[in-house]
Amino acid sequence: MFYELQNRLIPVYNQIQLSNGHNVSDPRLVDLARQMGGTPVEIWEDREYWGETNDVLPPRRVRSTGSESPLATNVPIPIIIPA
Repeated sequence: MFYELQNRLIPVYNQIQLSNGHNVSDPRLVDLARQMGGTPVEIWEDREYWGETNDVLPPRRVRSTGSESPLATNVPIPIIIPA
């Protein structure tokens, strides 16, 4: 829901910023940034950072018993027989 709020308010923030000469001290922009949890650039940077972090993390498919998930065990392994 917070993500949706940010997506709705970012265009409003950008429009105000373009119309006021890029004055980020404008009280309207300060209020919008507070509601969104940052400026559009800060939000984009945060999303980019977490997207990259989640790409680097291994998938969490290991059960609490330590055994691998069925997805990992169903991967075919090629067998190479020397000629």
